[in-house]
Amino acid sequence: MSALEIVAVPILANGEKLLRHFRSIDAPLKRYFIVDNSCGSDESVTNAIDEIWDTKPDHIDEVQVMTNTQNMGFAMSVNDIVRHNFDCKYWIVSNYDLYLEPGEWQRILDHADQFEYGANFGSGIDLFGLFLWTNAVVTNVGLMDENFYPAYFDDNDYRYRCQLKGCLMDHFPVKYRHETSSTINNNVHYKRRNGETFQKLAQYYIAKWGGTPGNEKYTRPFNSSDLMEEYWKLDPARNNELRWL
Repeated sequence: MSALEIVAVPILANGEKLLRHFRSIDAPLKRYFIVDNSCGSDESVTNAIDEIWDTKPDHIDEVQVMTNTQNMGFAMSVNDIVRHNFDCKYWIVSNYDLYLEPGEWQRILDHADQFEYGANFGSGIDLFGLFLWTNAVVTNVGLMDENFYPAYFDDNDYRYRCQLKGCLMDHFPVKYRHETSSTINNNVHYKRRNGETFQKLAQYYIAKWGGTPGNEKYTRPFNSSDLMEEYWKLDPARNNELRWL
């Protein structure tokens, strides 16, 4: 029987929503992969993971958890999903607070092997709320730029790079409910820090591409003809200054 290769979910807080996400998967699945960025700061995440372990249904073969000692942010979490699961034919990454309607996971399974570069299953601002990457998009476009830390503009950057490389991901809309921005909306500290880091990430995007998303002027990063479209160089010290946790 065919099964989804992997559904991977980064999480920082709100474990009850992770549990709801896990329970919403109603199609055969080989691996449910959790990237735990909570660093023990949210007991609900630990409790949810324990319950997921204890209540795994038969149609999900295995659950794996990668526990980080720091919040890796979205881009780095996505990249680590690929790095730690290179035995998969493709990678599906989902927001923990995005829940598909019954039967929609099966629709994805029925088409998962047909996407050349990948697919965005959400719509509007949710394009990268649920997406699939293939090996072809990773080898041609690269991984996400981890300097968009801890979150936001990483998806805009990747979409633009796909455009520049001629490796467009398909849009395969599904029916879902998304409790948008749960992490920052339920935590005053995270919301305040996001207000600070969002502006700095916007500035980085403009420096890299010459304009805001949709208004890019450069076709090479930082307008340098020496740099390929997939170029980025991690700046750990800068990311440390942008940490929420």
